Amino acid sequence: MRIMKTESRRGNTGIRGSVLGICLLSVGWLSLVTCVSPETGRSNTGVQSAESPISETKAPSHDAPTPVPRSSTQRPATEQTGFGAEVKVRRPVPIPGSLVSILNGDPSVQAVVRTSGEPFSAKWFVASEVSLNEDGLADLIVGAHDARLLGANMAPFWVFINSSAGYKSALKVDTLVLDILEGTTNGVRDIRTEEVSAGKRFITVYGYAGEKYAEKSSSTKDIDVKSLKP
Repeated sequence: MRIMKTESRRGNTGIRGSVLGICLLSVGWLSLVTCVSPETGRSNTGVQSAESPISETKAPSHDAPTPVPRSSTQRPATEQTGFGAEVKVRRPVPIPGSLVSILNGDPSVQAVVRTSGEPFSAKWFVASEVSLNEDGLADLIVGAHDARLLGANMAPFWVFINSSAGYKSALKVDTLVLDILEGTTNGVRDIRTEEVSAGKRFITVYGYAGEKYAEKSSSTKDIDVKSLKP
């Protein structure tokens, strides 16, 4: 519908244009009356006209799950479980002072002290935190950082289990490879070692016997020379 606006050149009416009321009737007993000025296009009632942009309110997104705090017994995704004479510790941690004295008292370490003529140093070792059980406390695997502690295809490793009473030594082994397994014995994860000698691989699995680790099984396999890289 076209609405015509008539201007009068004569007579001083004081009105440039007539204001028309456009009434929008709702269904039933509710009604809303909006008066729109043809010059401004704005509603006199403060309600936006159909030509004015209306902002949309977006509902909050529910795609992202609510973060759940990690339990203290869950293992970190970055936990290192493989160690060896030629394997670097990815995230070394400081060695507690109570363990330094245990390392210093090890016969193989004292042999290096005597032959080198140098005083013992905690810098000869490197430690990595692991989770051997589900008590939420960080256990430690300690290896050799100084080359003088290494042997032919062999390196020393110490396994310390943490508890409310502190760390205790659970295993000392000289091996080429040390892996922490998912299987457990008495609630503590098993440990597998591998040594190489005379063209054979000597594999040993240790299980926790209550205070320390004990040999659980062992096997010997021939080394596939063809699979070795030149």
